[in-house]
Order: sequence, then structure tokens, then C-alpha cells
Amino acid sequence: MVNRFAILILLPLLGFPAVRAADPATQDWILPILVGGTPSGNAFYGSNLHVMNLSSTTAELQVTVFAGDVDDPLSEPQPVEQTRPQLRLKPGQADRLQLRLQEIGDERPGLRQGWARLKAPPGVPLHLAVELTDFREDGEGTFRATSSVMVEAMRPARSFGVFAAWEGSFGCFPTRQSAYAFVNPATDERARVEMVLNLRQATGQERTLRRTLEIAPGGRVPIFLSQLFPGLFPERGRRSAPCIALFNQPTGVLQLSSDIPIAVGALDVDLRNGQFVNLPVSPR
Repeated sequence: MVNRFAILILLPLLGFPAVRAADPATQDWILPILVGGTPSGNAFYGSNLHVMNLSSTTAELQVTVFAGDVDDPLSEPQPVEQTRPQLRLKPGQADRLQLRLQEIGDERPGLRQGWARLKAPPGVPLHLAVELTDFREDGEGTFRATSSVMVEAMRPARSFGVFAAWEGSFGCFPTRQSAYAFVNPATDERARVEMVLNLRQATGQERTLRRTLEIAPGGRVPIFLSQLFPGLFPERGRRSAPCIALFNQPTGVLQLSSDIPIAVGALDVDLRNGQFVNLPVSPR
């Protein structure tokens, strides 16, 4: 289960030539984290969109989902046909629909991930989120939902503060850590993202880690905290290097600054059983 989830998070999806630029006359919302796939082994994941129209007028939403080929992690994600690409919500109406990440009739086993863009009329108050669900096979061969997490859609911005967390023994690779998805919704500009992670050592001294990440136009980069800052942890299987126990608390704030608006999603992943929870992401 651990390897399956690791593949799910770490598949790099780069290059989205078909993505359209944001229309200033509409609300542009991004869902950075989508997961899905046909059953593989004893588990699979699904993404369900939850929408609420909080206004007194009818709202129409356009839903576009992007995903790559399940057999080719480096393939350019393309728009995936949806059963309901447009939603019409009456005043005060809520709705829920499954986001499809695999082509209709595609029964190949496997997992893949992607992102979605939601366009809505300007000035209409909405609540948009995606429910990520982990399904497990029970003793009778039926897949049942065992855990889920709700991740809210977000408006692209240039600066964010993101929660960072990990857990593990002294000198060991973490058994739990943060996983991020960075999306550049622009069609013709690369995003250059400056990242700063501030940590405090047990001695009271502060340690600052820095990283620059570039995201292709329309690109999405899913990555673990241990990949963003490999010097923070020893290599997997090596127990000689000190790491986590040098810090008072295994948490921090990852500060992001981008030259163009981007979207960010974050999950806290338990690598022992594949379960995950939502992490706070706050535009600054």
C-alpha cells in the first residue's frame, strides 16, 4: 500500500499546452490535487467535487480536469472527458459529482493524478472543494471507503504559507511527511517559485532551508517534503546521519513566493498505511 500511494503522489505531470488563460471576467478556481484509478491490488482512490452556490442567483460552473496517461508518468496531461463538464446551480443549491481521471471504458489497473480548473461567474459567492477517498477491499471482495479528506479549491496567488510536518526516529527516513502539489495555470509563462523553510534546533538556533522550483506553463509538480529538501533527511536505509531529532517540534512553515500566480495543495501522508489528512495552505 505504501508503494502504491508513493507512486500516486510522486508522478510528475508536466506541460499542459491545451490549458487556457484565466478570463478576468470570470472566477478562476484551481483544485491542485486529484487522485483516481481503477482498482489495483486491494485499494483505489477517487475524487468527488463538492460545490455550493451561496448566492441568491443561479450560477453556471465550467469544470475541466487534466490527467496524463496511466502507463506513462511523463506524458502531457490532457483534458479528460467529464460526464458533467458544466454545472448549473440554483440559489442555495449544493451538488456533488465524481471527477473522472480515466477515459471512459479504460479498465487498465493503475493509479494516476491530475488537477482541475473551475470557472464561475464573477461576484457569485461559492464554496468549492474536492473529497479524496481511499477505498479498500473488505473480506467479501467489496470496495468500501475507509478514509477521506476534503481539500478546498483555491484562487491562484503569488505568495503562500504552507504547513510542513514530518515524523520519524532519530537518523531515520520519516514515516509520515507532507506532500505538495504545485500548479502553474498560466498557458505561456513558466513559474519561478522561491521556497523558504524555517526550523528551530533544540539548542534554540534557527536553521533556514531554501529551494527554487520552476513549473512549466500549465504544469503540475507533486513532491514530498523530503524531495524538496533532501538534506533534511538521511537517504532511505541509512541510519548514521542525524536528522529529525535535532529539532524541538517536527513542524514548520514553508513560505512560497512566485513571480506569477500559482495554486498549491498539501497533504500529510502516513507512509505506513497510506492514509492522509489535509494541511493548511494560506495565501499571503
